[in-house]
Amino acid sequence: MLNARALQPLTADRPIAVEPLTDSDLNLRLADAIARELAARGHRVAPDADQRLVFDTQIERASVPGKRLGGEANIGSGGARLELHWTVPLQPPADVRTGASYYSLTLSLAGEDGLPIWQARAAVTAAYCDRYSVCLAAVTALLDRFGQTVTNEHVTFR
Repeated sequence: MLNARALQPLTADRPIAVEPLTDSDLNLRLADAIARELAARGHRVAPDADQRLVFDTQIERASVPGKRLGGEANIGSGGARLELHWTVPLQPPADVRTGASYYSLTLSLAGEDGLPIWQARAAVTAAYCDRYSVCLAAVTALLDRFGQTVTNEHVTFR
């Protein structure tokens, strides 16, 4: 299940920094993959860019429809803080029963003023895949919709 919200127009000519919200092994591997996917789509990626694409992965339980996540991330060398309040609701995949687990990937692109430009969430079930492969497929699906608004779009990952 994919959900995304365009809150401001994308500025295609401005570079983007890719930053994991947490430094888990999975997120660090995905940061490189996200940077490659953005570059393949014609976006410039630079670690010191003013636009920041902050992301996180989690294992969720299908028990709280509409749950919203937030968090904080250190950005820049000066120790500035970026507070994230994702406004895209967490919708479990349609095939998940209450109480079952699924993977979620959340992306939030913010401008130099810290205000969100685009936010997206993917919720994916995967019985026979490793977590990295599932999240990588979700990255590709979400970045295919970069800058767009999408509501409860069902996507099949292979």
